[in-house]
Amino acid sequence: MYLKRRFVLLYGSQKGQAQSIAEGVAEEAGDHGLVAELSCLDNSEKYNLEKETAPVVFIVSTTGDGEPPDNALGFVKRIKRKTLAMLFRSRILVFLHALFLNPLIYHSLQKD
Repeated sequence: MYLKRRFVLLYGSQKGQAQSIAEGVAEEAGDHGLVAELSCLDNSEKYNLEKETAPVVFIVSTTGDGEPPDNALGFVKRIKRKTLAMLFRSRILVFLHALFLNPLIYHSLQKD
């Protein structure tokens, strides 16, 4: 028997796309010997990035002109008050899922 490696998976989503992707990643993690602790960024009582020792993965969509989704606004305000050095000590991996990089790409994805 072996222990699966744990990582924290946080998402911010306005219309559910980033949440859906995060849920898919969490489901597939087990097939790769990992276990994901999935949480929305606005559920800050479920995670503590300053004390976290496991890798942290963010999946966050953007809205409008690149603003964070509503359920990530509080996190963005908190993270802006932190130093970059603290973020590196937390071993945070950042993955951004930008839905509005190009309207033509976004609309073609919606048709599939």
